[in-house]
Amino acid sequence: EANHSKSYAVMVESISDNTDKIYDMWKTDAKLREKNNFIAGVYKDLSGDITDEKIVLAMFANQLLEGIYFYAGFAAMYALGKSGKMLGSSQMIRFIQRDEVTHLLMFQNLINSTKKERPELFTSELEETVKDMFRKAVDLEASWGEYITQGQILGFTAKIIRQYIEYLADQRLEAVGYKPMYNVKHPIPWVDGYASFNDQRTNFFEGNVVNYSKGSLDFDDF
Repeated sequence: EANHSKSYAVMVESISDNTDKIYDMWKTDAKLREKNNFIAGVYKDLSGDITDEKIVLAMFANQLLEGIYFYAGFAAMYALGKSGKMLGSSQMIRFIQRDEVTHLLMFQNLINSTKKERPELFTSELEETVKDMFRKAVDLEASWGEYITQGQILGFTAKIIRQYIEYLADQRLEAVGYKPMYNVKHPIPWVDGYASFNDQRTNFFEGNVVNYSKGSLDFDDF
């Protein structure tokens, strides 16, 4: 996460001549504050006395954090990269997403393992609570994606953003044994190629090999 923060700082300081304004947006931007307040509120509600039910809900909250809340921004950067813009930043986002997917898989495995060990915790009431969390997450992330792009990225409309987030939500639900809620097709399957690190294909931006090896990426490249 420290490397992620450093990566985002590199992007901000490369683009903006008023970095303080950018770093203060969590306080001044109403849309960003709405999203952050909801995410923080979920964890606040789960604090206090620890129960088995709260632990399970915390796993789902982390699944949403790692598997939904970053992805409108990730896809927006890939859309820019696809059009030949902000190539270094798009490449940096690929490495960040690789880490977030690792975190996502960990929480999904925790949920599935807990379901096998403690099936009595996975009630119909829990499922409804989880799906309500997913609905709110989808609405927030789709709205956020529309807000940050403002229709200014060719081929990346508000409708496409929402369908993409809905598609991801269905994927996350199915990964933990729940039925999908939206039943939509992947509207931008090309983004999956940007996130692939498991083979020797060259990247879309610069023709460099992008399968991960420790220490191979230097911040001076950006």
